[in-house]
Amino acid sequence: MAPAHPKIMIQEQIGGIRLRLPHRVLPVPLRNFGLLMLLVGFFFIGSGVRSLVIADGHGGAPKVALWITLGLIPLALGLLLRYSQTVVDLQEGQLIIRERLGWLALRRRFTLTDVDRMKVEELSLTGSDAPTLSDGEGLPSSVTILSANMRGRGRRVLVFGYGRELLVQLIAQIEGSRPP
Repeated sequence: MAPAHPKIMIQEQIGGIRLRLPHRVLPVPLRNFGLLMLLVGFFFIGSGVRSLVIADGHGGAPKVALWITLGLIPLALGLLLRYSQTVVDLQEGQLIIRERLGWLALRRRFTLTDVDRMKVEELSLTGSDAPTLSDGEGLPSSVTILSANMRGRGRRVLVFGYGRELLVQLIAQIEGSRPP
């Protein structure tokens, strides 16, 4: 197995390993979008609670459920963008990627034999194809992603928001754990 990047924490588990990536530092446009989504989510949830208080329990339940449901989606997206951490499990021929936020996790599972041609790419957040180094605050204005072709399912983004070196080492760890 390839040596790990110093920021990747490796934990041995029964049947495989867990790779815990550090918390990501996203570019300012994505952090701002995450903050906007949090605010929109709180607004909709607050509107639902307000409707419940005003309706005083007289037939307002569908309206309250709608407002709260509409608020949970942007709230979850904002939390994911601003505060999540990626955990990669390589167990018994499976690649399990979790975006963790405390005890909550968004999990995606792939068979290692279906993962093909992993590639590290830069996605510009400025809308132009010209490479940009920073936004004035020392943070990049592009996001580095790790994507792969999935047999029968097309190209998928596996991990986003980490440095190129870390993602290249992650590819080496994944490739090193493939079954023979």
